[in-house]
Amino acid sequence: FRVPAEVFLAGPAAQERWIVEHHILGEDWRDHTQRYWLRFAARHYADRGRTADRLGALELMLEQDPPLAEIVDAGLRDAYVAAGEELRGAMVVAGIAERHAPDSPQRRWADRELRALLGEYRDQHVRRGAPAQRAENAELLLNFLESLGLEPSFADYRAAIVAHRRARNAGRATELVERVMQAPVTEPGRWFSMVQLLTESGQLDRASALLAEIARGEHREALDPRRVANPMRRIATARERLARARRRDLAAAG
Repeated sequence: FRVPAEVFLAGPAAQERWIVEHHILGEDWRDHTQRYWLRFAARHYADRGRTADRLGALELMLEQDPPLAEIVDAGLRDAYVAAGEELRGAMVVAGIAERHAPDSPQRRWADRELRALLGEYRDQHVRRGAPAQRAENAELLLNFLESLGLEPSFADYRAAIVAHRRARNAGRATELVERVMQAPVTEPGRWFSMVQLLTESGQLDRASALLAEIARGEHREALDPRRVANPMRRIATARERLARARRRDLAAAG
């Protein structure tokens, strides 16, 4: 934007007010294709809580295929999370990823942002809310990941399993547990996570058996302190968690 000399000398705040008054107010973002205008307008809309206009201006800017620096500076993740539109944002970011080679900086950035947006959706909509809605959102997340050809993370599965148990969908929860247990273990710490998952899922005997295998050294990598922080403490914590779960079951049965 070109501003009068006296406005420029008055500083950034005066410049922004002048730009808003002379170039933004009364304008519709749909009538603009200049990336600089759309970026400025998106920030203006964000400051005033105009969520739909903010997302619209950003998405129109992205259609111009801007350089990576502009995309990063646009704050896409914050915009979609603030709007509660994490899946919409994930679709937009997935579109960016598709336009670039797997080893390009744009693709690597998009892949990271995609996972981050889906993680935000999981934390806000699968881990929180009414039980039935959480279970529905869990399925939406898993289906969305499948549509993108992405394997759900352990955190995705765990949140979905908890959501289905809260919604009393025991069959679906068990099915997801089995899917996790059958997957290859690629991180040593995952063995402890699986014990915790089984405990939370009510499969206490199975959790106890897996924990015993770890303690006997049948999964040696899980006991390597160079790869797993304080494995002995983690075993003790898992045993305490199992004991509490057994006491709860006994209390519920009695």
